[in-house]
Amino acid sequence: MESVDKVMVIDGGGRGLAIAKKLAGEGLDVVVSPGGPGNEDFAHSTGVAVTDIAGQLAAAERFDADLTIVGPEDTINDGVAWAWHTAKFFDAHTRKKAIFAPSA
Repeated sequence: MESVDKVMVIDGGGRGLAIAKKLAGEGLDVVVSPGGPGNEDFAHSTGVAVTDIAGQLAAAERFDADLTIVGPEDTINDGVAWAWHTAKFFDAHTRKKAIFAPSA
């Protein structure tokens, strides 16, 4: 991936909020999923539950996230990284969207 302009953070807690706020402070366009009132000043929210893998993938595609960072262990254990790698959704230059999460 050449550059990252938009990042989605999957995390409904304080850790995800801190990551999202730091990324927004670095000038990136940030989406927090599910998001909430704590991030409304610096990031978009999806409203998608952290356990909804298909919904998270659809949100990343809808918001055109270049990189997705995953916080919750349950979401990792549910196979979010595998879902990204098998979905094969691409950007305009046919580069796969990246995810920062270990495999289950």
